[in-house]
Amino acid sequence: MVEINAFICGCGHTGTTIVARIMGAHPEVFCPPFETEVFLADEHKALRHYRALLLVADRLRKRAFVEKTPNHLLRLELIRKLVSGVKFIITVRDGRDVAASFIKRTGNADVGIRRWLDETELSLRERQRPDVLLVKYEDFVAAPKTIIEHVCSFIGVRFHPSILEYHQHPVMWFGEREIRKGTGLNGREHNALRNWQVNQPIFDGRDLWKGRLSHEQIAVFESGPGRALMRALGYL
Repeated sequence: MVEINAFICGCGHTGTTIVARIMGAHPEVFCPPFETEVFLADEHKALRHYRALLLVADRLRKRAFVEKTPNHLLRLELIRKLVSGVKFIITVRDGRDVAASFIKRTGNADVGIRRWLDETELSLRERQRPDVLLVKYEDFVAAPKTIIEHVCSFIGVRFHPSILEYHQHPVMWFGEREIRKGTGLNGREHNALRNWQVNQPIFDGRDLWKGRLSHEQIAVFESGPGRALMRALGYL
């Protein structure tokens, strides 16, 4: 029977997927290989779908249910209301790199900038809550073992070093049927790229923004509306 419930969320392109992929390799964890979006629905429907997911975890004899949907960041209070003892792993990342990553997905940085400003502010509001573990993408990339140990301890499962070798055991994510390096453009190509990425060793995506963002886009984070958030996270 499931004893542990944890949700990985945060602004898109901040590392939610790779953290979920690693935790999904844990022998005690059931982590659906897709974004369930279960709590984006109304309360009645959300509870019904959530219980259905727990039944899958029970059939697999997993004691921990871990789920990853970035936009669950917007529904934390609903999840707290419906899920007793829930834990949240909220990922954050340098806004310049988030914006640069969105360029590959959408062709421009505007969506990434808007999402990072709004969702990073929400993330920082939550960081002092006892049911929240804030994970910086840069810390994860620099010391994945240390960060995953923290995640395991936080949710209440024993750390298994083998989960860091997740890529040696391919898993199809996002409904994909083959491992193919997609272009990353929105839609099928984006899902193909993400599925390819979660079956590779940890990729260092720090400082992607250099040479990709305009001076005006950089200014949003260094001197404009994102400056306070960047300073609060230690990026400036």
